[in-house]
Amino acid sequence: MVIMKLKEERMGRNVRIFSLCLILFLFCLMASGSALLAQRFVTPEEGACHHLEEGEIDEAIEILQKILEANPANLNARLYFGVALYLNKNVEGASLQFEKVEKEVDKMLGASRPFGDEAMFTQLGMDRKSDILFTKQREGLLYFCRGLTLKEGKDFRNAEKKFKKALKLEYDEKATRLQLFDLYIKNRDEKKATQEVAELKKMGEEPESLAFLEGYLAYRKGNDQEALTAFMKIASSSLAAKGNMALIHYNSGDYQKAIGIWEGILSEHADDKESLVNIGRAHFHLGDIEKAQECFTRVGLNVSPEKHSPKKIPLTYESLLEQVKFDLMCKVK
Repeated sequence: MVIMKLKEERMGRNVRIFSLCLILFLFCLMASGSALLAQRFVTPEEGACHHLEEGEIDEAIEILQKILEANPANLNARLYFGVALYLNKNVEGASLQFEKVEKEVDKMLGASRPFGDEAMFTQLGMDRKSDILFTKQREGLLYFCRGLTLKEGKDFRNAEKKFKKALKLEYDEKATRLQLFDLYIKNRDEKKATQEVAELKKMGEEPESLAFLEGYLAYRKGNDQEALTAFMKIASSSLAAKGNMALIHYNSGDYQKAIGIWEGILSEHADDKESLVNIGRAHFHLGDIEKAQECFTRVGLNVSPEKHSPKKIPLTYESLLEQVKFDLMCKVK
């Protein structure tokens, strides 16, 4: 009887030891799995980058500010902070961040030259300056961003240099060439703008975008009919192209044709205030002041058509540039 009892106690003890070992094993396994899972977590910079991609700018700014407080030399965080500020319409603040990053890049490039292997030395330098390697690809993003802020500050000469450097570093060619086109138009250099359209054509850019740019350039060169033909090709799918056709007729003094196109736009888009205002302007030049004022009043403009009806209204191509899409390269490895 005593022997049986001892055996039962020993068996119970063994079961308890086995249970404890099993629990310990499972705990270790879970800890190991958690460590492996942690390795898959994105870095704070990548997390901020993904917030930017999702349009969550305030969340990205909050993360990036904390990173830069802890490590002001983190070039990736500073670059993304500049992008976040730019998207938040703070061009001056964004420009300051991009300029700081560029200065650090230039320092490292200058320091690398005596060592021969510029690329290797620069990468090592970037690694010391940042928690993540600041790659050549991100350098292309940097110069694209610098070009944007310089262009907005009307420093067209230096903006052109930055955009060309971005192209050399193989940053998004379409986005960069569209910005160069915009720069040359603003700088009244139709010849260079035409060259950018030719490069976009070589890339196989969408026919609609090309027709739009070709139509705009033709108008700038004084070829109204050529411009109308180009815009006509895409008028069925592009509201902006239709609007430009109306503007060409308006600017040439053919107000009735312009009104007809704008009325067609309003039949499909009743809330298009710009078309209604332009119809009012056309009526003013046709001598119908009452109709002109009626159009202005309908959109809430309590002003005289006489003071707000210019003889010529600029055509637009900015619909192609309304939202700058950055290739943020959240993953750099």
